[in-house]
Amino acid sequence: MATFDWVTDKTPPVVTIDSGPEALTKNKSASFSWHWTDLHPAGGYVLCSLDSQPLNSGCDSPKSFADLADGNRRLNVAAVDGVGNVSATAVYEWTIDTTPPDTQITSKPNLTTYSTTADFTLDAFPEPPPRDKFECSLDGAE
Repeated sequence: MATFDWVTDKTPPVVTIDSGPEALTKNKSASFSWHWTDLHPAGGYVLCSLDSQPLNSGCDSPKSFADLADGNRRLNVAAVDGVGNVSATAVYEWTIDTTPPDTQITSKPNLTTYSTTADFTLDAFPEPPPRDKFECSLDGAE
């Protein structure tokens, strides 16, 4: 009597992005690592894309990108297992900002006053709120 055994696998792989750049950075390059798990990974492969580009193959971990433009960035990673099941897309989002803010004094005391205190209001353009911090100096002090 001849027998034949087979396995039906409808379970997609799972992709986890393990590392990437800080959420807000001025570094124009980025390195990522990820891993994926599956019941039958033999013959499988990983797809990835940057920003809104379509997923494409040949994306091994670790993966690095260089000379990236400022702005909101997004890495998309998916895996295809040996029987063709496709994972959900893992996403890593970060922002590159290399433009220094234009700090402006938006309110200040009158040029001549009897007051011994002074209140100033500062803003930074084009930085959106919340602003991290301002550094101030009075009369050249640190």
